[in-house]
Amino acid sequence: MFNNINFIKLGVNLALFGLKLQGKVPTRHRNNKRQDNKYTISYTKGGESGENFLRITKGTKAFYYPEYERKNEIRKNTYTLDVHNQRT
Repeated sequence: MFNNINFIKLGVNLALFGLKLQGKVPTRHRNNKRQDNKYTISYTKGGESGENFLRITKGTKAFYYPEYERKNEIRKNTYTLDVHNQRT
């Protein structure tokens, strides 16, 4: 029974579900033409601004959640931007 469970996919899906329960939406999402790193969870470095993101990839989809503080709490957006910076 447990031989068919992919624990990495399960972990990624549980992380996305937990973020959804907290009311967080991804700041940016992207659909890649080819599969990118399969199922992963990682942090970006934030570049010059130092405002890093939690990056979750699921096959060809990538979701970016803010992991930096604004006004003494983790940034929480009520909108999502697509790859062209348009609200969806």
